[in-house]
Amino acid sequence: MESSLRPQSDKGYLLGVDGGTESLRAGIFDLDGALILSAATPYETRFPHPGWAEQDPRDWWRALGESVRAAVDQSGLRPEQIAAYQPFYETYKATYAALRSLRREL
Repeated sequence: MESSLRPQSDKGYLLGVDGGTESLRAGIFDLDGALILSAATPYETRFPHPGWAEQDPRDWWRALGESVRAAVDQSGLRPEQIAAYQPFYETYKATYAALRSLRREL
């Protein structure tokens, strides 16, 4: 399948992800740092007690996969055209927690 985007160079594009309080976003950038497009997947925040807010790390993990797939699919790029992936620290930590967590995170 031919990509709908033309690489700025033979190096390709960049993929960045960021997890926030309501969703996880994946963005595709050119090598100058300009955002080409982004995709977001929301997740639930639960409020079991006054002043508490909990999220399930498995929801973060699911949202990571869905957002990255959506961004790449919408861009028309082939995965090998993504030259680098840069998670934000909290997103990386959340991904790790999703694989090891036994309960929701506060």
